[in-house]
Amino acid sequence: MRILRVLIRIAALFALTAPAAAASRADWDACKGDDPDRSIAACTRIIQGRGETAKNSAIAHHERGLAYRSKGDFDRAIADLSEAVRLDPKYAEGYYGRGLAYGNKDDLDRAIADLSEAIRLAPELEAAHPETIIRRLAHYNRGRAYDSKGDFDHAIADFSEAIRLDPKYAEAYYNARTGTRAIWTAPSPT
Repeated sequence: MRILRVLIRIAALFALTAPAAAASRADWDACKGDDPDRSIAACTRIIQGRGETAKNSAIAHHERGLAYRSKGDFDRAIADLSEAVRLDPKYAEGYYGRGLAYGNKDDLDRAIADLSEAIRLAPELEAAHPETIIRRLAHYNRGRAYDSKGDFDHAIADFSEAIRLDPKYAEAYYNARTGTRAIWTAPSPT
């Protein structure tokens, strides 16, 4: 009789947790989706929920930070991306996104520092995910930041490295050859 009660309790526990797992999957899909408002709401539910690993919480903060950045709310983006890299200090995408947000705010020294950290961490990420282009994008955007500061030697070096990493990267060729000032408000690769 006692074993039967234990089995019933275990079955009830599984029945209660199964719908929560399905809702969590839906929240993750929305969190990583293209609609910034839905992404912010879903990521917030994940962040406020219990039981996520530090890595998953970092991912949720990163995704919400990207959504805030796409809406032009750079302060909230920086706050979420800062939390992402606090939770996972080796999270290259977190540093990259925060570097872009700092660039959007014209805080070029912080943008350069974060993009440099993304570049430093990128080889580890690329070993696990060879399809990633974060190093190329970080070099390109760090070059834009240097260009905006008037540091053309460093800018050209970064544009050249982006070209070395992807010889078909037309924007990097354009900026490396023209020496024109990069504008942070212009669309940038994300």
